Amino acid sequence: MRSIYDEILLTHNLHPAHRGDLLGAEDAKRLVNASCGDELLVLVERDADDKVKNVVWDGHGCAIALASADLMAEVLMGKKWSEALALFDLLPALLRGELNAEQIEQFGEAAALSTVARMPARQACAKLAWRVLE
Repeated sequence: MRSIYDEILLTHNLHPAHRGDLLGAEDAKRLVNASCGDELLVLVERDADDKVKNVVWDGHGCAIALASADLMAEVLMGKKWSEALALFDLLPALLRGELNAEQIEQFGEAAALSTVARMPARQACAKLAWRVLE
């Protein structure tokens, strides 16, 4: 399973589907991981029913930070805001490898981030974009 997850992370790092130009986006949130220099700008838009209708990000950083931003965007699209917040609450346990199969399944393809458990120093990188939900 690890190699499949590694491939997912690599694909989302090299070919992100949700990276876009955020110049002039007043509602975008700037997120910085000072320990390694990752810097992201993330915009999450919700519709009238409080569902996530759009997620766009841009920035620079390590492969884990960029892949995580793209995976987060993918998994949040169409979710109720409360569901997005629930995933954010579970994220630290996912990154430590502490979730059961049912909980991991909620992350969809973003479950690939569970491989970060073998690299504890990179957890802050993986969590960076998700901090937009704080």
